[in-house]
Amino acid sequence: MSNQFDVQALLGLFLDEAFEQLAVLESYVLNVPLGAPDPVAISEAFRSAHALKGSARTMGFEAIGAAAHELE
Repeated sequence: MSNQFDVQALLGLFLDEAFEQLAVLESYVLNVPLGAPDPVAISEAFRSAHALKGSARTMGFEAIGAAAHELE
């Protein structure tokens, strides 16, 4: 059995998940009140960045993975 997978076959799934994670991340980042960050919002934003990093690196998209890692 090969460990290789067809990136093209999974690209649509990756993009759907990436856009979903970016939307979640954006909503939490833009709605964090200055001076009084919400720990739940920070945790959710972190989880979204982490999920994006993992799926990007799985697909071989190292630049996206590195950017998501910086967000973490």
